[in-house]
Amino acid sequence: MRERREKAAELVRANNEVIRKSRADFLEQHPQPTVSQVAEPLELKLLRSGVAGYAIVRDTEAEAKREVERITDVKASARGYASYLDFIKGSKLETQVSLEDYSVSNRGLRTGFVGTPEQVAERLRAFEQAGCELVLLQCSPQREEMDRIAEHVFPLVRDRVRA
Repeated sequence: MRERREKAAELVRANNEVIRKSRADFLEQHPQPTVSQVAEPLELKLLRSGVAGYAIVRDTEAEAKREVERITDVKASARGYASYLDFIKGSKLETQVSLEDYSVSNRGLRTGFVGTPEQVAERLRAFEQAGCELVLLQCSPQREEMDRIAEHVFPLVRDRVRA
């Protein structure tokens, strides 16, 4: 039995070596262009960084916080809470995922896009100043929240950028 395992391991090592050499030979014969080499002739601007975040915009900070509490209350649903417990039990993430983070997709509340239009605009500007060029906003109900963001937040961000 031991002999069979050793022979199998030897075959796997030999196969991996062939694959490694074949890949190296292929790349040597067919060098792949870098993203910059493709983008520059086309005058494409390369994306440096982006972030996805959940946005909640309300007239007052208290209203925004109440909405966060409402949407992150998975304890009200035994099934939702059981799902959270199952997730953290099997998680191999390096950071602890809070119940609040778990209840909103992609831990999107960590970006801090929650508050008054002025607070959310300031947070968006902070990401921009840090080099973030793309923001993917998540929200619910989507149409209502996006209308609110477009009407009350984007003009503040746009005005500050022009100043």
